[in-house]
Amino acid sequence: MYALMLGVLLPYFVGKWWYGTQRVTRDKILVASAGHLFREYDNDLGDGGVVGVLSGGEEFNEALKGNKADHGMSKLEQRVLANGGDSPIIAGLSEKDRRKLEDLDEGARRKALALLWAYLGRVDLDDQILNDGKCSSILFVLR
Repeated sequence: MYALMLGVLLPYFVGKWWYGTQRVTRDKILVASAGHLFREYDNDLGDGGVVGVLSGGEEFNEALKGNKADHGMSKLEQRVLANGGDSPIIAGLSEKDRRKLEDLDEGARRKALALLWAYLGRVDLDDQILNDGKCSSILFVLR
């Protein structure tokens, strides 16, 4: 019994702990996300650029796996990119930011960027799942 615990279980749990701590930084940020933020950072990034860089976090890729990235995407983009005075986000979304959102091919990153813009613009998405995703997306950023 002791040999089993010392030879198998102890190395398993120590290895699991060790590789789990190597995955995140001291501030509980995924190392992949921190590396992405470091590579994309620029002094003249601007507000829209910061939101764009934050949408590339690895946390979003994990949260929006599979068909979650495509669920409600057309409604979300329609609301965020709406023309006219009925959308309060128009004032904060520049033409460059609109093009960046439209040009993204990655499903998870595109949805993350749209959810962040929807949160910042206080856009009501008329879908409880999308509204929950909008609120949880900002929690990934604020961690």
